[in-house]
Amino acid sequence: MLRILLKLLILSFILTGLIVTGCTANQKGSSFQTPESTVTALLQAYDKGDVAMVRDILVPTDNASSIIIQGLENANKLGADFTITNTTLEKIEQNDTEASILAKYHLTITDSKHNVIFDGDTVEQYHLIKMNGRWYITDLDQYTPPLNSKP
Repeated sequence: MLRILLKLLILSFILTGLIVTGCTANQKGSSFQTPESTVTALLQAYDKGDVAMVRDILVPTDNASSIIIQGLENANKLGADFTITNTTLEKIEQNDTEASILAKYHLTITDSKHNVIFDGDTVEQYHLIKMNGRWYITDLDQYTPPLNSKP
């Protein structure tokens, strides 16, 4: 039962397209100087289970960002492990204050007993805005690639 609950929680967290809004003006790390580096930082934070970093990129000012943070916190408590590999990023569009980045990667999620919960290719389009000299993710769209596709 716990494994099923963990699967549902993690898959709803990862595979459901959520709208994320909100920004902070506090941090200007080099990770957030370009749209690509911001998306890379988010994926690295997922990979490490780094809730603080995710919170900094997706500041929880609305319900959707709170759901993402809560999902990662719960996954960490249950011992889930995220492994992101084969990442490619493609800039869709960018101007001085807005950008869209398409991220393709392979995602493996295991539970605390190292059972594979999810193992597949993932495609997400991230929408970003630039405020106070750094980029923030404000929205993401998730796509289900065809089976056996490679990112």
